[in-house]
Amino acid sequence: MNAIKVIEKPKSVSYNIIHDVLYKAHEANRVENKFTIKTAQMSGEELEEYVGPEGKCYIALDGEKVVGTLSNRVTKVKHWCAEGEVIELAMIGVLPEYRGMHIFPMLYDEAFKDVQNRKIKYIIIRTADKNLTMQRLGEHNGFKYIDFNTVGKDHYTVVMLKWLDKCPYPDVFIKLRYLIKKFYVKIRYKQNRKIKYIEIRTADKNLTMQRLGEHNGFKCIDFNTVGKDHYTVVMLKWLDKCPYPDVFIKLRYLIKKFYVKIRYKPGRVKRFGI
Repeated sequence: MNAIKVIEKPKSVSYNIIHDVLYKAHEANRVENKFTIKTAQMSGEELEEYVGPEGKCYIALDGEKVVGTLSNRVTKVKHWCAEGEVIELAMIGVLPEYRGMHIFPMLYDEAFKDVQNRKIKYIIIRTADKNLTMQRLGEHNGFKYIDFNTVGKDHYTVVMLKWLDKCPYPDVFIKLRYLIKKFYVKIRYKQNRKIKYIEIRTADKNLTMQRLGEHNGFKCIDFNTVGKDHYTVVMLKWLDKCPYPDVFIKLRYLIKKFYVKIRYKPGRVKRFGI
């Protein structure tokens, strides 16, 4: 075995070879984990089109043998935290017999040099929910979970993002928002479950959680006391159309909140039906 080196894919290496590497690299995912990676199913011609004229493909070589690959793909996104042109890390794979040799970090470092030479604010990774290896690699390199979507029954996609400048959001905000979205998607698309609502209960002083709820379509519907100067906010999201006008829900909540705070006496917890 020779020393592994990473270079930008030369013309002498065809995308059919890249296809072969990706297909072999993700064989365990198909056979053991029962999920497929989209790019591992593409032909060489489709992979070349997927990278596009602005993208770049990098390969890891053991002598003249291609043992790993990673591509920078220029694309546009519209997420709650990022909008516009981004670099997507795609077509990632290392042959099974070469795993554990730190080939991905070598590929990533080379690809990252290209990112730094562009006027790009973000890098993203899209991967299967079950692809924990890719998610751990993303976390290790500073990527954060920002979105979670379904691509079919019991098949989900995770989106991870890295800010090239300073991240403008607190980590707890990003994490909670992601977990709410993940919970919502899994409940919403769960088969044979007639779920109409999602509920959040949080402390009155937990403004971060309340803002996250509002941002994800939850509405404040109830306010209760749990002890002296300690209150609980209940937020609800209708999975179908909300049957009540926003102004009605808001006014009812504010009246309940005012009533509870005025009527509460230390040492006595009481339920009020407004």
